[in-house]
Amino acid sequence: MALPAPVAQAFAAADTLVLEMDLGKAETATMGRAMLLSPEDNLQSLIGEELYRQTATAMATRGYSEAMVSRMRPWAIVLT
Repeated sequence: MALPAPVAQAFAAADTLVLEMDLGKAETATMGRAMLLSPEDNLQSLIGEELYRQTATAMATRGYSEAMVSRMRPWAIVLT
């Protein structure tokens, strides 16, 4: 199915595309679990101490504790 011409033109002219999802309670819980590393893993071991310190400092300005940051997957940090 082709997009209507005005929509296709708007996509072609756009620099960015922002999508929004309306998640229910079950989806939100599943996403929350997916954002966390397994208990035996930690973010610092994946990205190194220097980048981890920078990340933890930046996330603290957003209200995230270091304990939470240390459990988050790298992609979850990027999306937060």
